[in-house]
Amino acid sequence: MKYFSKNVGDFASSTRHLSLTERGAYNDLIDYYYATEKPLPAELDALCRIAGAFSDLERQAVHKVAGEFFEAVDGKLFQSKIEDQIVAYREQAEKNRMNGKSGGRPRKQTTENPVGNPVGSVSDTQNITQTKAIQYPVTSNHKEEQTTKAQKPAKPSFALPDWIPADAWEDFAAMRKGQRKPLTEAAMRLAVTKLDELRALGNDPRAVLEQSTLNGWLGLFPLKSARAQPAGPRNDRSAAAAAIFGFPDLPQREVIDV
Repeated sequence: MKYFSKNVGDFASSTRHLSLTERGAYNDLIDYYYATEKPLPAELDALCRIAGAFSDLERQAVHKVAGEFFEAVDGKLFQSKIEDQIVAYREQAEKNRMNGKSGGRPRKQTTENPVGNPVGSVSDTQNITQTKAIQYPVTSNHKEEQTTKAQKPAKPSFALPDWIPADAWEDFAAMRKGQRKPLTEAAMRLAVTKLDELRALGNDPRAVLEQSTLNGWLGLFPLKSARAQPAGPRNDRSAAAAAIFGFPDLPQREVIDV
């Protein structure tokens, strides 16, 4: 994604308690999240490389915001609000792609009289005269040919695969509709593809759908088998600084979306 919406008021109220270093680290992490359209790694060293954090103070800032604003699942850091925006972006892109394959949007119909020419002008009179002068015989054969050309092949309707439980799928679709984000045909195809990927990784499709329905998530994610925070400082310098200055382990905090 090259663009994402950011509510300045919500961001300010949710990060007002952070220091300047912590707020900058959080900004860098969410920018990387949106740019790659993938969850963040849970390892602190990898997060510090993303945020450009090298000093002990900067690494502690990354550790703090990672535990406060993201949720660790299977070695990845997720945030539901960012995931929702990514899902909406991909669904719109898929919808545009499908429209392009079908010929794009219908063209606007133009009037015979050019814009700016008053009724009864020379150009208007010529158009009317030429229209009346050029006449073609219309037979039953012509009508049949026109009717045949006007008919377009019907698009194949979406069919839910057999390995996806219909009741869990309908509950997920109803939840999306309740949030005013109904499943379009493009969204359904993307959801099936995502479910197939998660199924290949050992996630039960029913459990994945029920997890998103229960939490009100627009997207589909791996099952929550782990909720550990990102690991603390690993290098010798950070460990020594923690021992000297007594940096405490950061407690688990509630995940906040901004």
